[in-house]
Amino acid sequence: MAERIDYLILIQELLIVIPDEICGDLDSIRADVRDEYAKLGVTITRLASQSETDFGKCVSRIGMYYDSQQQQQRCSTTTNHEGSHRGSADEPFDILVLGGLGGRIDQAFSILHRLYNPPERPTWIHGRIFLFSEENVSWVLNPGRNVVVVARRRRRAYLGVNVGIIPIGCPAVISTKGLEWDVAGWRTEFGEQVSTSNHLMAGEEGGDGDDDVLVEIVTDKCVLFTVERAPMMPGCECCLSEVVV
Repeated sequence: MAERIDYLILIQELLIVIPDEICGDLDSIRADVRDEYAKLGVTITRLASQSETDFGKCVSRIGMYYDSQQQQQRCSTTTNHEGSHRGSADEPFDILVLGGLGGRIDQAFSILHRLYNPPERPTWIHGRIFLFSEENVSWVLNPGRNVVVVARRRRRAYLGVNVGIIPIGCPAVISTKGLEWDVAGWRTEFGEQVSTSNHLMAGEEGGDGDDDVLVEIVTDKCVLFTVERAPMMPGCECCLSEVVV
C-alpha cells in the first residue's frame, strides 16, 4: 500500500496529503520508500501479527487513535467547565478508505469481512467504513431504514447510475424507494436472487434544479450497498451522505 501511495505522490503528484502513520507487517515496503516517509515525519509502525491483514491493522490503529483523542477530550471537559463544548466524547466516527476495493479478490473479501466486523467499541455502533475506489463507493447498511441522500449541485450528482444491494453471509429481505426497479419485501440471497445493476434515479443526467434526492433501503439484515461514482467535473460541487432513521 505504501508503495502505491508513493507512486501517486512522486509520479502522478495527485495525493497532496502526507499520512500520519504507516502500519502493517511492512514485509513488502521498499527500504527507500520507508526512508523517504520517515524523512517526512511519518510514523512507521510494524505490527508483526499474521492473524490480521494490514487493512484490519490500520482500522484498529485508527480506532485506538480515536479512543485516545476522546479520552483527552473527556479530561479537558472535566477540568474546564466553562465555555461551549464541541461535540460529544462518545460521538461515533466514520472511516473513508481510498482504493478500498480492487486488485486481488481474496484481499477484497478480507476488506468486506472487516466491514461486517468492525472493532468492538461502543463508538462504532453507528460509525461506518466507506470504501472509495475509482468507480464505486461501498458500505454496509444496517438492519432497519437507511436513507441515502444524494446532494445535487449545479444540476449534477456525485453518484452515477448503477447500484447493487448485496447480501453477504446470510439472506436478507429488502424494500427500496427511489431506484428505477424498486422492490418490496424482496428476499435476496447468494445462489438465489441478488440485486445488481439497478439504477439510482438521482444519477440520471438531465435532472432539473439542485434539490437533494433521497433513496430509501429497508433491510432486516446487514447488506452491502455499492453505487457507481460519477466523473467529477471542474466547478462541480456535490456530496453524498447517508442517514439511518
